[in-house]
Amino acid sequence: MKILISIFLFVNFIFASTIKVGDDLSTLKVSDQFDKVLQVNENIKKLIVVFSKDKGNEIKSFFETNPNYLKSNNAIYLADVSAAPGFVTNMFMVPKFKKYNYSIGLIRDEKLANSFPKKDEESITIIELDKNKVSSIKYERSLK
Repeated sequence: MKILISIFLFVNFIFASTIKVGDDLSTLKVSDQFDKVLQVNENIKKLIVVFSKDKGNEIKSFFETNPNYLKSNNAIYLADVSAAPGFVTNMFMVPKFKKYNYSIGLIRDEKLANSFPKKDEESITIIELDKNKVSSIKYERSLK
């Protein structure tokens, strides 16, 4: 029964409209470049979402100079790679990402990618959480 309820909640999340303030993200699970599942829990306070290669490169540079940012901010970093063909993601992107010393939750599914709010390709979406619920959504040009 618990499995059926979990599947139902996950399917509803996938097919839901864009994430908004007040939404519960406790069912959100995304695999990183090491096939480790990243899941929102009560310890997670921030989701950082990028939608372009250029912003991903900026984030990489930022994390190189701020290696403890994700941990100290209880954050998960997510990158939308849904537009790339699967073989490109698997053959080129994932091996490159495995060289990074932080996890990148890879949003591979277009429907899931579309559930994340975005201002434009040049903005980073920052979703702040309080006990698994979205408390605010901001759009920034860079991390601080």
